[in-house]
Amino acid sequence: MELHPTVLVEKRITIFSALFVSVFVIVACTSTSKQIKLSLPSQTPTLIGKTNFPTQTILITKQSSAITLLPTVNPTPSFTASPTITSTEKEPFPKITKLIPKISPASVIINTTKIASYFLEQANPIALALDEKYIYWVDHKDPSYLYRISQQGGKPEVLVKSLYPDGRLDCIDPQTNGHWMILCDTTISRDLTEWKLRAINLDDQSQIVLLSDNNQTNLFTYFDISLNQNSVIWVITTLKGNELDENVVTLFNLATGEMHDILHKKADASIWSLISISGNNAIIEQDFDKTQGGKSALYSLDVTNGNMNDLLMGDEGSMPDFSYPWAVWKQGVRYDFMRSFIVYNFDDNRRLQIPSQGPDPIDPRINGARIYWRDNLTTNEAGNAIYIYDIEKNTTYVLETPGTDQFYENVYIYNNTIAWIRYTDFSKANHDAYIEWSKIK
Repeated sequence: MELHPTVLVEKRITIFSALFVSVFVIVACTSTSKQIKLSLPSQTPTLIGKTNFPTQTILITKQSSAITLLPTVNPTPSFTASPTITSTEKEPFPKITKLIPKISPASVIINTTKIASYFLEQANPIALALDEKYIYWVDHKDPSYLYRISQQGGKPEVLVKSLYPDGRLDCIDPQTNGHWMILCDTTISRDLTEWKLRAINLDDQSQIVLLSDNNQTNLFTYFDISLNQNSVIWVITTLKGNELDENVVTLFNLATGEMHDILHKKADASIWSLISISGNNAIIEQDFDKTQGGKSALYSLDVTNGNMNDLLMGDEGSMPDFSYPWAVWKQGVRYDFMRSFIVYNFDDNRRLQIPSQGPDPIDPRINGARIYWRDNLTTNEAGNAIYIYDIEKNTTYVLETPGTDQFYENVYIYNNTIAWIRYTDFSKANHDAYIEWSKIK
């Protein structure tokens, strides 16, 4: 799945529309995952008792559970001169070590008898995130609110409310790292033509508006953002009239409010579509139109000086994710079936080729030394599975659905916690949904 959402899908997705033909034509693509458009719970959800948490009724009400939102902080950014980007010479094809992982059941690393579940009943897809203490989600029946619940149980509460009267907070998946969360806020009536990028401090709920657009001077469908501790980096395509103008990479320091552009590049036959930051480095993907072969390039980007280096060196790759010192990307061009992925170590330049598991795997994500993904449904009877590859143990752990006609979606790992959405009775028009989480050994 490799498209960036105007509605919720996986985090790493870019919608390529046939927009602005005068610049270049990109064929519109759709997600390979099943789109779910159902109604949300009409009854009071409960924290069900297949966990060691006490069984209790959980009632979400905007009046009683909403926390006080502190005033939004609008920083005065200081812009510094963009550094010179060094060109990268063509290097020999890199040495790649091919590994065949051991396959083990996920019960080896996850206590599958103690999985916490929050019942959502007849739900649409949910934007999901987590940190050390909480599970966060956006309810698509009323996407103007972002909720959280303690991993120890208790009542959910409203953490964030849209700044628009008809707003929604699910135009990108929220991201958490350290003390911060980043999310997108847009209007339903002027969907993605008017929007704000917001950073929420998870300790005191103070907020920063990172970027806003009221007149569609930026093209949100060519956009990606990444968070690491106090650093936020994003890449966006600006407009000039009705034409694509520039690809701009911007770095924002949440601790100081300092913001500066790292990279400006004319949007001629390519766009910079995806970015992922960890420490002082980022990985950025450049996608070319069909006149340039329709392929992708991946670069490492030093955010302190703007220097870039070619990561593929003649190989094919796309859809990167980064957790220093490890990075992962699909070995192949966009929209191709993922048969294998490359694991790259920034410290020693090791490159490992790992075969993907599952009949129709989506693009991998990484947290620490764990790479994870799920596959899409082939049949309702078979269900699907979550896969966790441990780099240090060269082992892939498989978590299958606990019954037939079930489906996993929106997998998220944060340090030693894993969360996912599980649908039951998936073949029925009205099926139930659970947010579930557990610890990883």
